[in-house]
Amino acid sequence: MYVADYAGAIRLVNVETGDVGIVREGLAIPRGLTVLHGRLYVTDMGNACAEMEAVGGDGCRIHYLEWQDSDPDGLLELLSRVSARVLSYRIDDSGNLSDERIVLEHVMSISRDHAPNGLANDGVYVYAAIGHPETHVHHDGGFIVEHAGELAAAGRRTDLMGVVARFRPDADTGRIGGIEAWATGLRNVYQISIGPDGTI
Repeated sequence: MYVADYAGAIRLVNVETGDVGIVREGLAIPRGLTVLHGRLYVTDMGNACAEMEAVGGDGCRIHYLEWQDSDPDGLLELLSRVSARVLSYRIDDSGNLSDERIVLEHVMSISRDHAPNGLANDGVYVYAAIGHPETHVHHDGGFIVEHAGELAAAGRRTDLMGVVARFRPDADTGRIGGIEAWATGLRNVYQISIGPDGTI
């Protein structure tokens, strides 16, 4: 069993013996985990925590409302650098991880929670819960939505805010095609569960 911890590690737990080992370190708040076709998929805050720490002094939490009138250009510059992501790893016979790949990057994030969160798969697709980065106001009229054009021009995935996204890994190569917003209009979805009949 794989467990992601808040310190940035992925641990492998032997459920028969209780032994715990670290198989990956150095991540930024990994939260969602799912396994498909021999690969482990992980949501990760990427560089978001470090960028926010540099300007806000509180890791992955910055109160951006304070920026809107005082320094909107500075806030846009910060947001244009923040990039949360989804990673994947090949799982070997002993459960160790290798062949790290970036599946999705440049995802908008403005706190620990309003970012890529849970993952699930239905045997064909991997589904990623991605929160909306507007943390304090209704996102339809929020700063990030109003400036989505500038952020998209800087390469941020403003099409993947407040959605459940999905992608289809190739069973042989692990490579994926496009990533689509499968469910939209959400606020800050944390987790995804798939029932025995395939209902999500």
